[in-house]
Amino acid sequence: MSKVFAYSNKVDSISVLDGETTMEKTINFNPNRIKALRVNQITFSSNIPNIYNYETTNTGLLRTSKDGGTTWNIIQLSNGMYTLPLINAGIQNALNQVNYWADETDPGFSLKFNTATQICYVEIDSTKLAVANQFEIDFGYTGSSIGTLLGFVTTTLIHADGITSASDTAQINWFGDNISVELDIGVGNLTYLNGKDSKQICRIPLSTDTVTNEYVYPRDGFVPPWIILPTLSRLDKYKILLKSGDGLKQMLVTSGEIYVEFQLKEL
Repeated sequence: MSKVFAYSNKVDSISVLDGETTMEKTINFNPNRIKALRVNQITFSSNIPNIYNYETTNTGLLRTSKDGGTTWNIIQLSNGMYTLPLINAGIQNALNQVNYWADETDPGFSLKFNTATQICYVEIDSTKLAVANQFEIDFGYTGSSIGTLLGFVTTTLIHADGITSASDTAQINWFGDNISVELDIGVGNLTYLNGKDSKQICRIPLSTDTVTNEYVYPRDGFVPPWIILPTLSRLDKYKILLKSGDGLKQMLVTSGEIYVEFQLKEL
């Protein structure tokens, strides 16, 4: 017996492309025969944000002060795909709304990036405030992950004039350069990843196609291997999960769609 299964999903607002499919009728397999699984095709198109506020993760939340930390202004960047200059511009725009600087065209704060070291740094000049005092910025505001995104892990509260560098490299590619595709068909783990059990069935490089924003697996004539499933006796549902390349973060999209096709057969 050989059967092909397909899953598709499309979203128009920030969400996941993951999903669970329940079969209209349970499929029973011969318990005396070995079963095998192979991925036939995975295609997804998406806009993958690095700044987002979704469920328990917020990578766009921070706060600033223009009076040495006595009072604070909360900044929430909107969901989207940001470069460092765009993050800086978003913060500057928020500060201009509450009249931080004597001259908006000459602000006393900037977020910059050293391309040689891949380290972000903050430059502060409090003399440029509209009212003389001390500028502060806090990347460690409660519930926020923007400090990790930018590399400000050891020091998240910055209040000294001059240049302050992040302790770690920035993670502007928040989900990494690859997407891990996991399949849960109710029989436990399917593969090994670094010597540990895993449900990962493939990894798709995000650098595959930057023109049409469509990512496809497999490519270049590669034929995916068969994965042996000796314990599979029945199938009534299955789940598709997309995660960051390290398998730790659930992949989000601001919009996108996915198609997954896999095959099960008895040997």
